[in-house]
Amino acid sequence: MMKSIKKLLNKRKQLLPQGVTEFTNWANDILDTYDIPNNDSTHFALATAVMHAKNGESYFSKESFARTLQKGAANQVAHHIMHECKERQQKIIDDAKAAEAAKQVEDTTQATGAVSNVVPV
Repeated sequence: MMKSIKKLLNKRKQLLPQGVTEFTNWANDILDTYDIPNNDSTHFALATAVMHAKNGESYFSKESFARTLQKGAANQVAHHIMHECKERQQKIIDDAKAAEAAKQVEDTTQATGAVSNVVPV
């Protein structure tokens, strides 16, 4: 219930933190309210988001920063999935090339009648 109220209050724009202690409390509140891991990485990401906020504006909702972190986490997962897919696709390509090379060696051996000492990889 308390987090629901905090989430509602976090929709309103507030002055960005102006000191280290204020930043730490501000960041901890965002991370706690939105169940985001509280560590150096997320504090760094919040600091970066503040640095990239539109120049000339100093009032933002805490919710907007939580969404930025959530989107960043989703991007990391998506990048990981894409990388895994590319690795699987490359393995299929490499296996097909190896099979083709082995077939060519076999075809050459059969055509010449020679015994090959080449072991396909």
